[in-house]
Amino acid sequence: MTWRVAGRPIVTVTPDSYITEVAEKRVELETMERDITPSPQAYREAVTYLRRGIASRRSWRPLARLVESLRFEYYDLAARILEERRQVIDCCAGLASAHLAPDGHVWGCCVRAEPLGNVRDHDYDFRTVWRSARAEAFRASVKNRECACPMANASYTNLLLDPRSLVRVMRNLASVPHHDPAHAVRGPEAGDRGSALGRAARAPGFTIPR
Repeated sequence: MTWRVAGRPIVTVTPDSYITEVAEKRVELETMERDITPSPQAYREAVTYLRRGIASRRSWRPLARLVESLRFEYYDLAARILEERRQVIDCCAGLASAHLAPDGHVWGCCVRAEPLGNVRDHDYDFRTVWRSARAEAFRASVKNRECACPMANASYTNLLLDPRSLVRVMRNLASVPHHDPAHAVRGPEAGDRGSALGRAARAPGFTIPR
């Protein structure tokens, strides 16, 4: 996207947040009958672009850099899961995370969407459902690697609980950004005087493309 002042191009804006998640077949999204998941090759090409984008525009803000580092690791993990069709690192679904459906059903994972029990049937006592035989069977199935998916919510949790992945995230976090924050492109509504776009936003005849 190119920003213009009085009809003249002043700065070209590229994405400043490389966020994506794999489209999957999920019960809760009613996509089980739809072929929406990209091929491993297509997704690998996409995440290569995304990872390059993150690497070329690192933030100097600690929290933002942490998010970028996690995302950088997640994209490669998701691509590998699609390519290898297996759990690349241990999945902690049903152990470190769960999903509570509107009807009261507890799922260990929203991709498999297998009810572990319903809190309405146990006086809304989550602990009873969480410790049930059905829940233990689900956890055993995941531990035995009988499933694999690149769902972002579970994957980020898995990354934080996987020592090797966490080391890579920390190394990426500590790496030096490649761009100068004084010339970073930020939103015109922020009115940042240190950015070209911020200066342009205050210039006569400035227009925001729709």
